[in-house]
Amino acid sequence: MSSCVVDAYHEAGHAVVALALHCEVTRVDTYHKDGLVGVCRFRLGKKLALVERLSIDLAGMEAERQFSMYRGREYLSGSGGDIRSAARLLHENGIPADDDSKITEATELCRRLVGANWGAVARIAERLVTHREVSGALATAIYISHNRARLERECVT
Repeated sequence: MSSCVVDAYHEAGHAVVALALHCEVTRVDTYHKDGLVGVCRFRLGKKLALVERLSIDLAGMEAERQFSMYRGREYLSGSGGDIRSAARLLHENGIPADDDSKITEATELCRRLVGANWGAVARIAERLVTHREVSGALATAIYISHNRARLERECVT
C-alpha cells in the first residue's frame, strides 16, 4: 500500500471530522514539504468542546486505522504531529498528562464520525491521491453529498 494513499486517508479523516463538527474546511493537501506529509486547514465555526477539538486532531489516525482494517493490513500511524497537537491542547486546558479520559472520549467520537462518514472520507482521499489537494469547497460538497445520500437511504429503509 502506497504511503501517499495512507496520507490521503489520514488528511481526509481530519477534514470529514472537522466538517461533521461544523468547522469550515479551507484546504486539504498531501504535499510533502517542510517535514509534513499533508495538512487539513480549517476554521472553527463555533467554540468546540475540548473533546471535539481533540477528535479532529485524532481523526487522521482513526481514518488510517479504519482504512487499514478494510484492507486487512496492520495499522501503523506516523502521526507524531497530531499526537503533539493533542498533548498541547490537553496541557493548555490543565489536563494532567496521565489523565487519558479526554483522549478516550475523543477517540470514541472520531471513531463514530469517521465510520458514519466513511464514504466521504474515501471520496476525499481518492481525490487527494490523484490531485494531491482538495479545496475546502469540494471537501464540503463531498461531505454534504455523502450525508444527503445516507439520509435518503435511511428514509427508504
